[in-house]
Amino acid sequence: MDKNEIYSYLRDGLDLEHALQKAFFNLNKFQNLGLQESTLNRVSEKIASLTNTMDTDNVVEIYSTFIHRYIFRDGQLKNPNNLSDQKILFALETLKFNERNGYFVIMPDKDDEFDNKYPDPQ
Repeated sequence: MDKNEIYSYLRDGLDLEHALQKAFFNLNKFQNLGLQESTLNRVSEKIASLTNTMDTDNVVEIYSTFIHRYIFRDGQLKNPNNLSDQKILFALETLKFNERNGYFVIMPDKDDEFDNKYPDPQ
């Protein structure tokens, strides 16, 4: 979730997709998230593709928000260990954005979406 990690990979010459992928892989490994590599790759690919709509800094912020919201349940989970690849992918595929003065943010979820997108409380 550390944006500085992503920016360091970008400075080292990685493209955005691979920088996100490397950061997500490290998070998965060090936090013992248990997500499949295919999930890590899909999230990185889809979020990196947002550069067609927004600038790199905005995409990095979207990635950070995605991780905070759907992995750490908006900060409620310090050590998430009951994650579902299916929920992460569903959250990814149903992302919606609000634009504010040319800057994009992830729209808040509705109550009925929580069971489908968020990790189970521990």
